[in-house]
Amino acid sequence: MTEYSPVSPESETAPQLTAELEFLPFFNLAFQQNDIPAVQELKLTNHSAQPLTGLVCTFTSSPEMILPKTIHAEEIASGETLAIHDLGIELNFDFLMSLSEAVKGKLKLEVYWNGQTLYCHNKLTEKARQHLEYAVSVLQNSGRI
Repeated sequence: MTEYSPVSPESETAPQLTAELEFLPFFNLAFQQNDIPAVQELKLTNHSAQPLTGLVCTFTSSPEMILPKTIHAEEIASGETLAIHDLGIELNFDFLMSLSEAVKGKLKLEVYWNGQTLYCHNKLTEKARQHLEYAVSVLQNSGRI
């Protein structure tokens, strides 16, 4: 699933940034056990007239279906898009193991620059302990089984 949203800067002087996030619509223990990434790609686009340096991207969730992760982006030139793959966002084994039914949650991405929040978005996800048919098809298509 891809989410693309323009960002409303906190202040008039903050640069404009958009984010595109490719992630699974739900998470389960089978994905965690087979190292299926929860988030496959993050694309950040700088729409301002100046380069953005030292961006800090944080991923969290509520409830804690993923382990919190911080990713640093060195620089995005004006008008450019930075694609980040292999984000290393891990699913929370203890939480997923404790589930006995589907639970809805939110995946949150925040992007900071020079102490300002440039982007903040909560995306509703659904995680379940048992989505076995889908999990098996993903594993088969990825060549893991």
